[in-house]
Amino acid sequence: MADVVQTEAPGVKPPHWRSIPRRGQYRVFQADELTFVTRPIMPIPTPRTKGIFVFSTLYDQIVVGPTAQDQISRHDISPDSETSDFLTGYALRVLPNLDPIYQHVGHFVGVRPATNFRDYQITMTAERNWITTASIRSTGLTASLGIGRHVIDLLRNILPFPKPLERIRTTPLPELHKMTEQYNNSEDGCVLIHGFLYKVTHPITQFGFQARTGIAKPVKGWSKR
Repeated sequence: MADVVQTEAPGVKPPHWRSIPRRGQYRVFQADELTFVTRPIMPIPTPRTKGIFVFSTLYDQIVVGPTAQDQISRHDISPDSETSDFLTGYALRVLPNLDPIYQHVGHFVGVRPATNFRDYQITMTAERNWITTASIRSTGLTASLGIGRHVIDLLRNILPFPKPLERIRTTPLPELHKMTEQYNNSEDGCVLIHGFLYKVTHPITQFGFQARTGIAKPVKGWSKR
């Protein structure tokens, strides 16, 4: 959406890049002693994509994906059956002991904000106090601290009196088994964290909470009050 926002912003030039929604589909399986993956398995990257990964989650589940298919829609996240079959076949080549029916958990699709350039698109329009950070894909999680510092450095050039950086104190999360029980006992898929309701939206977390496996496994001797 960064291209739409920048195009509609008064006094800011339209972006020099073109937004290309890139679809990534995944399949998820429950791991067992024959299929548990201790480290991510990945192919040799290409200029277009890092390829399809096979990795284990903290919930003892196996994820296969993502694909990288450009599409017109920015909102279509419906799984494609042919792609699901392809991912299952890919998983079986890597993990021949996998039972794709018995161990199947689910599948999901994410849409990444790709552009016609490989790099992140971070630009500044100083006269309008405007900074655009676009095309931040999944690798942006790893790069988030560097991206944030770069944006702060840009802000120092346009803000009249930049404030010194303040340390932010984070609040520890509740114990995971308690959040898992909250999620499974709620009707709206929400968990209560320090007085605020948060909806669990990521499929990997949803699948893990529903299965109650891995780090979401119930703690022996704990009961709800």
